[in-house]
Amino acid sequence: MQQLLACALGTIAVPFQRAHEIATLDPAEYRKLPTPLDASRLEEAEPYFTLVRRRIGNLSHSVAGVQCLFLSGVFYMYTFRPLDAYQSFHQASVLYQVYAKFKQGAASTPSDLKTEQRVFWSCFKSEW
Repeated sequence: MQQLLACALGTIAVPFQRAHEIATLDPAEYRKLPTPLDASRLEEAEPYFTLVRRRIGNLSHSVAGVQCLFLSGVFYMYTFRPLDAYQSFHQASVLYQVYAKFKQGAASTPSDLKTEQRVFWSCFKSEW
């Protein structure tokens, strides 16, 4: 499922352009820049995301499951669906809390702990 989310997000994403780089472009070059949400890219990304939505109910209580819900929220925000995004971010936070409750007392490697912390703070900041 993470691969499908990566495909969906990669399809709609555009390269970051710094303001000073854009300011130096002539008008003809400026018109060639990709728009943040092009209809053709959205049409291409939607089948990937549809497959993700069909599988979202099968997520386990794991960091990967939390990441999938979080990335779904990112997709929704990028496609200007804030209520769906909030719901995904909230579900990611709740799933993380469930994961943390079940994991209590279990030892984690330092890299797993860093991943868990990053996921927690990403969910926390996005939800609020």
